Amino acid sequence: MIRAMRKLDSRLYSSAELARVVGSRIVAFRRERGWSRRFLASLLAIHESWLESYERGLTLPPVYTIYQLAGAFEISVAALMDELPKEAPVTDRRLLSALRRLDPISPGDRHAILDFLEALLRGIERLRKP
Repeated sequence: MIRAMRKLDSRLYSSAELARVVGSRIVAFRRERGWSRRFLASLLAIHESWLESYERGLTLPPVYTIYQLAGAFEISVAALMDELPKEAPVTDRRLLSALRRLDPISPGDRHAILDFLEALLRGIERLRKP
């Protein structure tokens, strides 16, 4: 009997398919950040060969390692289990820090700041057009 895990859209994954999906996600998130396999393995305190096995989809990481990976990448556990997002995640720490600082600001002030940023970005985009 083949066991399968249910994906969010109700598609069934075999454990081998899930290992490949998770492995490809680990590689994608690691490369987005410009991290070597050795660096990520050291963050997780695991042997580099284990990480390689996960990335190649040969084995599925244990739950604890999946949580460690999500924490290292600053993503949700679900992001490791699902297919690639339509847009790349924001990884610039300075930008993320600035966005988090907007969260406690009142909705009216936040709206004004976002309007200003959007206008500034539109102006920059116009200047860059040939």
